[in-house]
Amino acid sequence: MEAKLQQLRTQRRRNAGERSIAAQRQTIVLLRQASALSSQLATVNDKGQPVSFCMGVQETENPANARLLVRGEIDQPGKLVKRGFPQVLTDNPVHINSEKSGRLELARWIGSDENPLTARVMANRIWQHLIGHGIVRSTENFGVTGEMPTHPELLDYLAIQFVESGWSVKSLIREITTSRVYRMQSTFNEKNHEYDPDNTLVWRANPRRLDAEAIRDAMLSISGELDLERPRASIVAEAGHTRVQDGQFDSGRPPEQQDSPSGMRGMNGMRGPGRGMFGRGGMSGQSNGSEKSPFDMESAQFRSVYLPVVRDALPHSMTVFDFPDASTITGTRDDSNTPNQALYMMNNPFVVQQGESFARRLAESNSQPVKQVEQAFLLAFGRTPTSRERSAMTKFLQNYRPSRGSSSLVAMCQTLFGAAEFRLID
Repeated sequence: MEAKLQQLRTQRRRNAGERSIAAQRQTIVLLRQASALSSQLATVNDKGQPVSFCMGVQETENPANARLLVRGEIDQPGKLVKRGFPQVLTDNPVHINSEKSGRLELARWIGSDENPLTARVMANRIWQHLIGHGIVRSTENFGVTGEMPTHPELLDYLAIQFVESGWSVKSLIREITTSRVYRMQSTFNEKNHEYDPDNTLVWRANPRRLDAEAIRDAMLSISGELDLERPRASIVAEAGHTRVQDGQFDSGRPPEQQDSPSGMRGMNGMRGPGRGMFGRGGMSGQSNGSEKSPFDMESAQFRSVYLPVVRDALPHSMTVFDFPDASTITGTRDDSNTPNQALYMMNNPFVVQQGESFARRLAESNSQPVKQVEQAFLLAFGRTPTSRERSAMTKFLQNYRPSRGSSSLVAMCQTLFGAAEFRLID
């Protein structure tokens, strides 16, 4: 292959005036083949056994100073960096025993009562999660280039309370959620809006959308399908010595040689260790001949926190609702409103399945349409329907005849999932 590439390069130089399109296309094909072969070779050792590499931390008997890597390349070592704390964050030099790594000293310094920055940052993030925006809007920047706190005394108070409670997150959450600010309505006031359009002074609650994980978990909880038990393993761990490419597992070997643990072979019809990994219904397969990503896990019923987070192959239920890049620290998530989100709530197999389970739950609890509507609103929105909503939904249940073998109750349940009120905290 290398000889063919060299021959094509020579031919292209000779025909510089009139470039050969066929030669260029053949070069591209050969380069792709060479890249694929190189990737396959990188997954096995000299004996053909699969190998895998990952970055990690390993304990050593004799801790040593870290060596700087030029441009982050492991094969380009630079000078040694002495163990210590960032000089811009501390005035007093710190002595670290030569026989210790310094990680314990660093942790104690970060969590020290004399270090106000840690408590302030944590208090600000908890406030942002509960109220909608931080007291310091630039969540990841408390420096001179970041924004000033809108209520500095409040931030100091919360930080002090946090430290005095023994760094208890639950205590700080209780402090905020029992306050008048947390119980405020989101009612619009034109006069206040003219004075403070960004709601910096928190004169009303901030309507905001649920996070991606909360939306998925809420559907599972409402449908009665949520499994609170932790799965035994991740789909990535079960796959064994493989890599992820184009949203699929790929061992780098021909399909007929791709064997993996737990009875898996290839990606079609993947099997897992039962309920622990994929929920009671197993993992959703393919439909209409199209290949689905195994990471979508549309039939999994455990909490979203246990879904696999693989770079460039996140579950669709997460990406469509602005799940952040897991490789970076994100203080404030994006909050978009796109057509893809509406299409997901209308057509995704997971949402359809939860709508069916939701309808089944309503049908089993009560046979009267009016009672079913009231219970549906309580479960989905946390409130009873208005008289107009009750009348419209009851009429819908009695008159609507779906064309695909479903039921009017399923259609109503999926409609409630797709409503903006379901996704928004108002």
